[in-house]
Amino acid sequence: MAFSDHTALFGAVDTEFFLCRSEKYRTLQSIQRYGKDLVEVTLALEGDTSIVTLGLPRSQADVAAASDVILDWLPEQHEPVDEQAIKAGVGGRAEDAEKGLRLLVRDGRVVRTGAGRRGSYVYSGSSF
Repeated sequence: MAFSDHTALFGAVDTEFFLCRSEKYRTLQSIQRYGKDLVEVTLALEGDTSIVTLGLPRSQADVAAASDVILDWLPEQHEPVDEQAIKAGVGGRAEDAEKGLRLLVRDGRVVRTGAGRRGSYVYSGSSF
């Protein structure tokens, strides 16, 4: 059922919660009659206790997942590669790969070299 398929039900409540399942995550979000909506957050199941807790917002979880894929993919390359090659090599949403790559460079886990002009940077693992 899509969000817009049940507007009559929503007319009777102040907060509507949506629990969604995708291939990667289970998420929770809300639509509020008053105030701000709850941003879509991931849910985490603790293995030992089976307690469900709130995880990262989905947008941050997607960037973190893209970062992990980049870190797995980059060491397999025999020479530094440009951003387009990384996006093509790791797949997924290009925006998540871009943000993940920037975070990895900022944290020193990926090395960026080049002249500084758009498209002239190349990237390698920090131990390349």
